[in-house]
Amino acid sequence: VEMIKKFLGRNDAIHVVDPTMTLSVEHYRHIAKQEETTESRGTMKVYMLDRSEEKLHLVNQIGKATSLQMFEVLPKKRLGSEAVNNANVNDFAYPNPAQWLRGYQDARFVITDSFHGTVFSILFNIPFLAIGNKNRGLARFQSLLNMFNLSDRLITDLSNFDSDTFIQKEIDWSKVNGVLDQQRKKATDFLRTNLQ
Repeated sequence: VEMIKKFLGRNDAIHVVDPTMTLSVEHYRHIAKQEETTESRGTMKVYMLDRSEEKLHLVNQIGKATSLQMFEVLPKKRLGSEAVNNANVNDFAYPNPAQWLRGYQDARFVITDSFHGTVFSILFNIPFLAIGNKNRGLARFQSLLNMFNLSDRLITDLSNFDSDTFIQKEIDWSKVNGVLDQQRKKATDFLRTNLQ
């Protein structure tokens, strides 16, 4: 909103939640139910778009501290790791939306560097750690987490992270869900008013 005021001279911009948050978690649970799996994937969902050794070290550190088993709902292989051919093309396939959502339904903790990974952790009321990238999209994380008074869930400096202290911080989901209800109404009212 401030950037629009500053660079475009518009004073009528308002901040609303991401469109995915205008639906209730029950809509997403309904989609996740379409993914019928009986296998246990784990209890700590890791959704990393930009992998690094430092992030993987952090994941292992939190896994040990919480005794949670890490799992991912991502392709088995990432583009660039090797040449794609007819024999391995399925290893590079992304999960369908039901599989991706089912990962949130099954998780007890989430570690993500994705904005929407953070959004769905909030929607599903799963404790999470969001890793922000100062060079890519950090403002979205900050505005989202400030809105829900969850800015302490965002880290940008992995070298000074204290997993024991972090894990002990609990989230008051009743307050978060109260804010979400208000923000959802604000966003849907905005859309109804402006899409007539």
